[in-house]
Amino acid sequence: MFRLLTGNAHYCDTRPQPTYVPTEPVMPTHEFVEGVRRIVDDSPLPVVLCSQEVMEHMVVDMAAYMGMPYFTFAPMHHLVGGETNRRLGLAIFSTLPFTKVAVPRAYSAFGDFIPQCWDDLDFDGLPTSAIWQEATVTVDGVVYRIGNTHFTQSPGGQSTPPQMASLDRLLATMDSGLCAGDAPRSLVWCGDMNMPRGSHPGWDRVCQYYTDNIPAEVDNSLDLRIHNAARERGVRVMVDGIFSTSDLEVGGFRAYGDLSDHLVFQVTVQYA
Repeated sequence: MFRLLTGNAHYCDTRPQPTYVPTEPVMPTHEFVEGVRRIVDDSPLPVVLCSQEVMEHMVVDMAAYMGMPYFTFAPMHHLVGGETNRRLGLAIFSTLPFTKVAVPRAYSAFGDFIPQCWDDLDFDGLPTSAIWQEATVTVDGVVYRIGNTHFTQSPGGQSTPPQMASLDRLLATMDSGLCAGDAPRSLVWCGDMNMPRGSHPGWDRVCQYYTDNIPAEVDNSLDLRIHNAARERGVRVMVDGIFSTSDLEVGGFRAYGDLSDHLVFQVTVQYA
């Protein structure tokens, strides 16, 4: 058994963004990493964290502060202008070494590419965020396959044809089993889905293949203290997911706030 966390770090960067001014405050690094470190230290069980919207240049420091020395990064897009080598992406952190790490895959309906900056955002499909990341860890001699994604956005969380086409490619990517060899076909995966549960057909489509492990009574994954747009609109929406194949037993759900503009979720994972 191990603990699985998922959380959108929302840049987790104290340095100025040269090309983008977010609508929500950029979280000071210490709030996210110190909060995660408290969760890590709360139990002797090993921990894997799937995080989204992580700045690449912060990954090494984040891993050290959180007590999770093993990590892998996957770029979502390049921030051009100002400083060089600034990439925003996904990161999987772990207290255990990875058995395998797959090459990240872009699955946007617009093509396999990593876009630049925020100038090419297209709200008919927003291809910048469609990245899949995958790794395996071994716990007590048993291999677990873990995935992480930040799904493409749409205006107001509405379903769009490019978004649904991206979902087709995501499901095919997960089914391909990127961690080849002795990696299991079973899978537990997390993500900032950008698809509201209960109103978006994409979420329902995912649930045709994977178990939704967020309890039905939990109706919100945004931290309304920090997420200005959601607070001002009075929006409660579930857009963060933890999904798994049927051979895995996922339980012990907990939610943590005051760490980022999204809540951090924790579950335990083991084979049924």
